[in-house]
Amino acid sequence: MVLALRHLLIYACAAGTLLLAANMIMVSHTQRKAAEKRVANLIDEVNELKQLNDQQVKDRVQIQRSIYSIKDLILASAKKSRTPDNPEVVKKDVVLPILIFSCNRPTYITKALEDLIKYRTSKEKFPIIVTQDCGHEETSNAIQAYARHIYKHIKQPDLSPIPNLTKKDKKQEGYYKIARHYGWALGQVFDEMKYEAVIIVEDDLNVSPDFFEYFEATHALLQEDSTLFCVSAWNDNGEAKHIDESQSELLYRTDFFPGLGWMMLNSLWEELRENYDQVFRNQVNAAPLIALSQFEEIARAKTHPAVRILYKNKNEFKVIAKALDIMNDFKDGVPRTAYMGIISIFFKGIRVFVVPPPEWQAYDKTWS
Repeated sequence: MVLALRHLLIYACAAGTLLLAANMIMVSHTQRKAAEKRVANLIDEVNELKQLNDQQVKDRVQIQRSIYSIKDLILASAKKSRTPDNPEVVKKDVVLPILIFSCNRPTYITKALEDLIKYRTSKEKFPIIVTQDCGHEETSNAIQAYARHIYKHIKQPDLSPIPNLTKKDKKQEGYYKIARHYGWALGQVFDEMKYEAVIIVEDDLNVSPDFFEYFEATHALLQEDSTLFCVSAWNDNGEAKHIDESQSELLYRTDFFPGLGWMMLNSLWEELRENYDQVFRNQVNAAPLIALSQFEEIARAKTHPAVRILYKNKNEFKVIAKALDIMNDFKDGVPRTAYMGIISIFFKGIRVFVVPPPEWQAYDKTWS
């Protein structure tokens, strides 16, 4: 698949076409006449949209307000020039990491990396992070061949089966694993690496030459409009016969999520993570609480697909860690791989959650 960036998708964006066009003119600082001409064109475009009777542009008052607001912005910016005397019009550089998901397809990840590296305009502005699931050695070697071009190669540590699936859901286990991989990798990018935004692609996508330019241009829209879920570079109807090449700045809004090359902000991750936390807690709490001494018997009998083992202090944790053959040290009081104090592993055919007491609030740095 090739990411066609002519007629592009932007999610839930009020007057998205107008906003992007205005943004592009502000960046280029066209002269007043050009700006006024563009405003006239924008108004024509909106009038055409109104004739289409699209449900999403029925609110004529909002559209008219958008026109006048954008007109003011364009004319104001056209009067300025990008000089040291006007630092406010200098576009702030932003780092937009590329997070590429991989598993066990070395030829796919090779082609994907070749394209990204070929079209990337700046290594510093667009660091590439490859996240790998599956533990596939050949794919890992293919990724490492590009070590000097990428920022990081991270590996999903949890390769275990998904616990507590029904017979019906078991058929979809691959999708559950992909979701788990996404949750872990986004946590690495936002919570550990502290990036403000991320561009997500998968290893079977071949990007177009304007891929980076597009996301750099639309990043500001995602920041300014809280109604946006994300920006996508994929249009399912983006074939050549459906594209007006004279309107390369045109964006579409949609209720459908196509994925396949998309950008999200940390603020969205924080919102999603809250939901993930509740699902994760429900999964943990559904597992019966057992004593460490009961584990071997349960593991032999396979009476439970998942269990909880409680630790109340540092010494208890170390005893449990030794019995389960996991790392028993801490960094700033955090046990390795812990999330909300919980260590999730798969051991002897059983999902094991090593959990702190219910009243747990935060990690204790004195444990390190």
